[in-house]
Amino acid sequence: MLRKGRSRLLGVILPNLQSKRYAVFLSSFKSCAEENNYNVRIYWPRRNSREEEDALIQQARSDMVEGLALFSGFAKEREQGEAGPMKIVYVERKPSFAADYIGFDFARAGEEMARQILQDGHRRVYVITESLNCSHTEAFYGSLTGVLSAGGCKVSAIQTDQRRQSQNILRGLDHIRPDAVVCSCLDFAQDAQNILATFFQREMPAVYTLSHIFTLPEGHFRKYELNYGQLGNKTARQLIRQIEHQEEELPPAEQLVENTGFRCWAPMPVSHPSTRPLNVLTLDNPAALATRQMAHLYTSYTGVPVNVTISSYDEIYEIFSNLDNDSTFDVLRLDTTWLNWFAEKLLLPLDEIDPTIRTVLDDFLPGTPEHYSYVNGKLYALPYSPSTQLMFYRTDLFSSPICKRTFQ
Repeated sequence: MLRKGRSRLLGVILPNLQSKRYAVFLSSFKSCAEENNYNVRIYWPRRNSREEEDALIQQARSDMVEGLALFSGFAKEREQGEAGPMKIVYVERKPSFAADYIGFDFARAGEEMARQILQDGHRRVYVITESLNCSHTEAFYGSLTGVLSAGGCKVSAIQTDQRRQSQNILRGLDHIRPDAVVCSCLDFAQDAQNILATFFQREMPAVYTLSHIFTLPEGHFRKYELNYGQLGNKTARQLIRQIEHQEEELPPAEQLVENTGFRCWAPMPVSHPSTRPLNVLTLDNPAALATRQMAHLYTSYTGVPVNVTISSYDEIYEIFSNLDNDSTFDVLRLDTTWLNWFAEKLLLPLDEIDPTIRTVLDDFLPGTPEHYSYVNGKLYALPYSPSTQLMFYRTDLFSSPICKRTFQ
């Protein structure tokens, strides 16, 4: 490092290591850094103080960190140029001066969450946030309470940190009987949910929260999602760009990662619900197990039970070969290579069920429906899941004469 004058080291100062959103950020940041031949060093404060944060920045300088991603709890108090030649990108919490910054539109998040709460008919709202000294919390809280108050809601609020969140949340809920609880992070929402389920079972309000992106729906909360994985990737790229073009003296850049927002997990509404089960036949693979586990979501929205039958490749080919019009199966999940063989024999064109079905294909990647949905110009299938087969070969197949002859 001393000889080359480069450490190829990036640093991250995180508020804590317990919050899932920061773990998601760190994983993505580290992956991007390592792809570009940088290592990552992690720092986090033992206590929430300006002195502790200053000490961590100094430690990063001593470690020859070239670029630092800083989640600063004291961004408003900092001054330009404090870190010296080390490149810094402020993340999530915006400083008061012009600096490299990347985050989300928290004001928009507060406004959209408030409008959803009003649309859901709530009128007594309890807001739990982190310190308003941080710009992201201040922006979220300001727009949220502004829209709620203008909509006629009675709003009560507390600010807390993770060390005292349980007692502060419990104390507030003991004096307030809200019909909705809003949290600025998922950690607060989980704690509030546990307290409500334990002490206030008869008065369970709806819980809304900012959250990192989830792969599966969460039944306990209404989550307004923010893509912390993308935030980590963009932060690493911005730092690397600064480091590798520092001779150009790039001006401070501000980026906002697009809010994901509320996602609706409900399927398309069913015009004529039926209590007869929907029988699905699928190949045996991990996606089939996921289908079986998530089928209850469809049932909860439509009232239609779903039976998922999982068969091996040979079994399902035998079943397909013997299917007729009296088959007990309603939906077939098949290998795309079989579509040309079985479509016209077994399947009903989808636009005969729903004349507007082709509009759904507008959301697919260009070129996908043409290859995976149509047979002789008729729409028979929707691409359901991508699959990739990886082939691994032992190295001695290519180096050992005996293995090469045996393999051949």
